[in-house]
Amino acid sequence: MNLTLSGTNSLDASGGSNPGLGVPEGAALNICAYNISDSLTANGGSGGNGGGAGIGGGPGSTGVSCGTVNISGGTVIAQAGYHAAGIGGGQGTGDYRTGGNGGIVKISGGIVKASGKNGGAGIGGGNCSGNNGKEEVAAQ
Repeated sequence: MNLTLSGTNSLDASGGSNPGLGVPEGAALNICAYNISDSLTANGGSGGNGGGAGIGGGPGSTGVSCGTVNISGGTVIAQAGYHAAGIGGGQGTGDYRTGGNGGIVKISGGIVKASGKNGGAGIGGGNCSGNNGKEEVAAQ
């Protein structure tokens, strides 16, 4: 999916457990903008079913892994829900499981601010009781 930013945009899943902008494993998201002032803020949820990434995967017994995220312009702010990554994997909710893997994240332009929560990476894997998902991230 191609997402061209224009103006100020926000996605907020804070009332539930989903990612702010879901990009599950096997999917690809391309974010671009013509101006650095064009922005996206994506907030993952921290509901009773676990935490979702700002951009990426949601919660699951092993955490939902992130697909491919390409960012080439604009300002992108991604804030995780409980135990998830800012950009990457969601929270693992099962006993002795792992958080979702970070997927592939390529940044070739713009400003990116990504904040994980409770052990989730800023960009990379989610967390589950101290067991982090793989941080398979490539930044360019």
